[in-house]
Amino acid sequence: MGRGHRSASPAGHRPLRPRVPAGLPPASQPYGWTGLRPMTPDGLPVIGPLPGKENVLVASGHGMLGVTLAPVTADIISANVRGGGQGTDTAGTARPFSPQRFAARRGRAAKR
Repeated sequence: MGRGHRSASPAGHRPLRPRVPAGLPPASQPYGWTGLRPMTPDGLPVIGPLPGKENVLVASGHGMLGVTLAPVTADIISANVRGGGQGTDTAGTARPFSPQRFAARRGRAAKR
C-alpha cells in the first residue's frame, strides 16, 4: 500500500516481502482490504453535543488517533451525559473538539 492509495493490493505489499523474517511460510493474499480513517478538515476529532440537536453527542473524526484519544473522548462524552459538560476541567479540554466550530463556519459561509 503506497501513499495516496485507497485500496490494498498484492503489488502494494511487494516492498514488504524482504522484511518478512526467514522461516515464516509463504503467504498468499486472496483479496485486499483497507479501511478509510474519518478525518475532519482541521484534523481534530469532533467530540461533544451536536448544535441544534437535543440529546445528540458526537465522537468521530479521530483518524489514526482513535485509540490514543479514547480516554479524553470518554471523559468529554461522559461529562456531557452526566450533565457536567461545562465543568471547568472538561470544558477547557473539550473546547477545541466541539462540533460548534463547524456550525460557526457554516453560518459565515451562508452570509457570503
